[in-house]
Amino acid sequence: MTIPLSLTTETPGRNSPLRHLRVDGDAHADHIAPVPHETRGDLVYADHDDRPYWALSSLFFSFDEGSKSFDIEIPRWRGEGSQTWNVNFSYHQSGMEPRPSDDVETLCEYDITAHAEQERKLPIQVKPRLGWDDCPERRPDSVPNDLGEAVNVHINNSVNIELDQIQYLVPLVLRGIAQGLGRSWDDSYFCGDLHPYSTITQHERYVRPAKDSAGKITRSDGVFKSLFELLADEEGSKVVYSADNREIVGWNHQLRLTKSAVRKAFDPGDNSTTHNGEQATDQERENDDIDDDPGAIGTQLKLYEPEHPGGREEGDPLAHPKLGALFKKGLNADEAVPWRRRYELIESLESYVLNVASWAGIAVSPGPWWVSDWHFSGDRYADERRQVALIDDPTPEIEQRQEATVVSLFREIDADSAAEEIVEELARTDGGTTVDEVASETAWSRSAIYRHLNKLDQILELDNGTIEFVSGKLRNEIREVLDVLNRSVDAATAALARVADMDPRDLDRKGKAWQKWVNRYAAEIEDAADGEQLRIRTVLSLLKSRPQENAAEVVHWGRIAWRKSGRPLHRFPEKVAFETPDGRTVRKNAERLAQQATG
Repeated sequence: MTIPLSLTTETPGRNSPLRHLRVDGDAHADHIAPVPHETRGDLVYADHDDRPYWALSSLFFSFDEGSKSFDIEIPRWRGEGSQTWNVNFSYHQSGMEPRPSDDVETLCEYDITAHAEQERKLPIQVKPRLGWDDCPERRPDSVPNDLGEAVNVHINNSVNIELDQIQYLVPLVLRGIAQGLGRSWDDSYFCGDLHPYSTITQHERYVRPAKDSAGKITRSDGVFKSLFELLADEEGSKVVYSADNREIVGWNHQLRLTKSAVRKAFDPGDNSTTHNGEQATDQERENDDIDDDPGAIGTQLKLYEPEHPGGREEGDPLAHPKLGALFKKGLNADEAVPWRRRYELIESLESYVLNVASWAGIAVSPGPWWVSDWHFSGDRYADERRQVALIDDPTPEIEQRQEATVVSLFREIDADSAAEEIVEELARTDGGTTVDEVASETAWSRSAIYRHLNKLDQILELDNGTIEFVSGKLRNEIREVLDVLNRSVDAATAALARVADMDPRDLDRKGKAWQKWVNRYAAEIEDAADGEQLRIRTVLSLLKSRPQENAAEVVHWGRIAWRKSGRPLHRFPEKVAFETPDGRTVRKNAERLAQQATG
């Protein structure tokens, strides 16, 4: 027997913005629409105090079996017609104590699991919240003192159902159970406004890229690896990248980002301040309550195949992976998102999914690079009310800032032998080296090393006597510079020694400054129509307000490095040529340009 239901004017979720599907020809967002996967949370209802709980208890004890199943016909949340939900109704002991006034010895929690076609599932547990004002010693620690009498509907792990659709289904499923048992039921139960203590503890939004497109995300130079290398060691953040290729390549890749890392990646221009107007540190922002900052959500980015991949027929969507963004309160200082902020949570997660796809070079407009399934449509734009912010890939900007740190570093340590040897030793050993080990290898004293670590705090940090690079990206960048430098200098000093009959060790000390500068800016001296000119391959800016390095300062330091290498300054090339950010190649008088840096 199938129990048919109709809607009432009180049925929640009927005006949800998530119900709207775009009609062809209407205005639309600039992208496809991610869809929900898994949800956990709690819906707290206090409009009728604890009466709905006792009403449900009377339903359960109206039959003798330990559980009961029903087929319930529920009007579809989207579109016309109805959908059959198979509902199982059972219970378990709650472990909570009733009040002395309650006519029961134990309190039960009611387990209700509703299944529908297309892999939709709604498992909930209905829990009593009795206030316990007359017996506060019986109140569970997990229940707030000021909640009072209410009912908690715990969403155990809803699958493929929108958040507002969960609110829509709960009262209908419970009403269907009552009708199936032939019992009376107040249709307004579970239809009112939710209590502010209602929260979301887990929610995932996903899209399904075609397999050949998905590889751009998880390959060795893909966006997951780039984000991990650039964000892993940001102060105040925690970033974990796991790649599980046991079944197939790309089976389950996850990048877990705390809030400060999310800010750095998805809001690189963030200028958050503290309440007194001063610039907030990453750690201060990391400690913010989610409710105060819903735009930054600690997130687990995921690209994953089904549990048992392979053997799929042509055209089966499960032959292609999902790209998802998962909110878990464990990545957010164990703070849940209030249910009233659900739309902001959805917008944030959809922004993360779509921007990661875009940064990987996958168009976020409909096309064959997306694979549709029962829930996700890769051939339709989202409704215009679902527009999320699409931003430029931040990894080049983050990388540029870190490269600028390397440039600044080598400028500072050119004349500091101790600092240079400490950095070279750390780069050689991959970091994670104790102060004693560095002292042994470099012959510098512990006090000298500690003193220089203060100067090098942009790139090195000390933790319980162990020195490490603050960023894996910086470590790799410094190592590459040193590798190129050492190979070039070794060859150059040997050649000059043969010609000039000088001690190569002396040339090595003198020549490194210029060689470092040349390697850093990919510079070379070339012939021009009016004599030699210095060609710089790195893009430079003529304005200090631009994010690129300032040409005047670069040439100024180049002339210093030239002089420190033992070359007479009057032999420095008269002209310097370089490309500007707008694509122009300019040619300037080197001396006059360098004077602008000091003038």
